[in-house]
Parts: sequence; C-alpha cells; structure tokens
Amino acid sequence: MDFIDRIVSGMANDYFMLVAMCLVLVGLWFSARNPDERLRNQVAVMKAMASMGTASGFASIPIITIVGNEKYIGTWIYSVFNRPRPFEVFGPSVVHHFYMPHDPSFPSNMAAAAFGLALAVWFMNRRVGTWLMIMASLVCVSRIYVGVHFPSDILGGFVVAALAVGVIYFLFWLFRWLLRLLQSIMKSLFVMG
Repeated sequence: MDFIDRIVSGMANDYFMLVAMCLVLVGLWFSARNPDERLRNQVAVMKAMASMGTASGFASIPIITIVGNEKYIGTWIYSVFNRPRPFEVFGPSVVHHFYMPHDPSFPSNMAAAAFGLALAVWFMNRRVGTWLMIMASLVCVSRIYVGVHFPSDILGGFVVAALAVGVIYFLFWLFRWLLRLLQSIMKSLFVMG
C-alpha cells in the first residue's frame, strides 16, 4: 500500500501532471499532417495556455479578496471560501506522503488549471483533449486521495475552469482579426521554413 501511496502522491504533486500536460501541448503544437491542421492545433494550444492561467487566477480571486479581507470574517461567503482542507478536518493521518498546504481548499486551484487547459483543447481537438481530460481527472482524484481536497473543491475548480474557458473563447472570437493576422504570419513562416 505504501507503493500506491507514493505513486498517487506523485500524481497529486503541484507540478508533475501540469508539466506532463504542457508537454502534450508541445507535441500538439508541432504535430499535424498539413499546415491548416497545424494552425488549428497551435490555436488550441494558445487557448489552453490562456485558459489555464485565467482559471488559476479566477480560483485565486476569492481567496485573495474574501479570505484575505478581514471585513468578511464571520459571513457566509467567508465560510464558503475559507473551508479547511480534509487533513485539517480529519487530522494529519489522512495525508498520504504529501505536504500540507495552508491556503483554503475551495475552489481547487489545481483542478481549475488542469481542467482549464484540458477543456480548451477538447473543444478544438477531441482526441488530444480527451487524453488531457483523463490526465486532469487523475490529478484531481489523486489530490482527493492524498487528503488535500474534498470532491466539492474539485467540482468548484471544474466550474471555474469552464467559466475561464468560456471567457478565453469569447476573447479569441472578439479578437479574431488579430488571430488571423498571427495565423497568416505563422503560415508564411511555416511555408518558408
């Protein structure tokens, strides 16, 4: 059982799975059968990176504005976003070979970032997006297993990710003229190279 704990703890790490997902994005950036497919993949990667950052920022806003502000202490909104982590509720024995974060658990920043990246790709490339969704799900389940998140923290992170992806897709639509300009520059470089 100790071996399984160490494997799951490695997957729950703040960096391991996100770095692995970003390596998938590097592969997606360069993989294509033709120039048009390559441009589509590259747009998917840009949307994924923007969505991951936006989702992470959205997940941090409640912690910074509500938990970090003394005027909300004692209110219902403070209690929603200042929820203790499982190891704080059930004791440190629930943490399986993992460090004990000290920030509030809701919403899960890791879930927001991982699902933000995966969802953004999934909307443009179902095959790669499905693998990224599996990777995001694995990291989230492993974080529940090691005792740093409740399932509702993960669900909250997923909702934040979906909102962030929606915002990024809207911004890409709004500035599609700029995207077309960038695509034509990339296309000319691709044809010349």
